[in-house]
Amino acid sequence: MRTGTWRLYDFFWSLHIMDWKNHENFNSWWLLAFAICGLMLGLAGTALLVIRWPFRRKRRTAGSY
Repeated sequence: MRTGTWRLYDFFWSLHIMDWKNHENFNSWWLLAFAICGLMLGLAGTALLVIRWPFRRKRRTAGSY
């Protein structure tokens, strides 16, 4: 017996696994595509952080050469 709460859970589960027809397949191409895009964005953000990170350089004093 499906109650209103169960149908709400089923709706959000189908959104989570991106399978809107059967609500069972969690290996859909939608999920794979979003996972790959998320991984690429994370790697790009990490690369930009490393490139733009302000490295502290040692300052030379007036008498040291």
